[in-house]
Amino acid sequence: MKKLLKIFTFSILICVSMLFAGCTFSCSATTHPVRGVWWWDKTLGTEYLDFAEDNNINEIYYCDSSFNEKTEDFISVANSMNMKVYLLAGEYQWIEDNTKLRELVINYIAFQETTSYKFAGIHLDIEPHQHDEWDNKREELLIGLIDIVCTLNTDFPDISFTYDIPMWFDDMITYNDKTQEAYKHIIDYADRVVVMS
Repeated sequence: MKKLLKIFTFSILICVSMLFAGCTFSCSATTHPVRGVWWWDKTLGTEYLDFAEDNNINEIYYCDSSFNEKTEDFISVANSMNMKVYLLAGEYQWIEDNTKLRELVINYIAFQETTSYKFAGIHLDIEPHQHDEWDNKREELLIGLIDIVCTLNTDFPDISFTYDIPMWFDDMITYNDKTQEAYKHIIDYADRVVVMS
């Protein structure tokens, strides 16, 4: 059922010289255009939301695993300005050991169940090419990433997961007896993807 409801959002990452990382522009046949921003610096409060609103941002990918009152306040203010907030996280180490990723998802679920101000989903930026052994273990690391996407989709079907992927994830990979480009495997299991140029 979840697969039928997937929305694939392809976006272009445009870096801005702000304290948060960048913006995306995307469109989909079934949704309004998305203009999002990566908000990696969780020490920033709501003071930059006016800037985001002035620049027509409607999605914020917010890195904050504390899940506390400050998180609720941020989501509340952003929502009042017509911006959806997604939990942002990403560590390439999760490809080889996803224990901390699963803990994060469990804590996310607990937060969602106890607050009135909820995240719209989880936005993951897991970049296997940051691994020291990328050149030697490229296929293995890509399969590991695809496995994360597939496993999270299966284990947590009620959570919307978005994945950042670079535009060059076109290695031919065999996964679950299917051979195709790596990005296609990720799209097969993801709710949304953001393609970084």
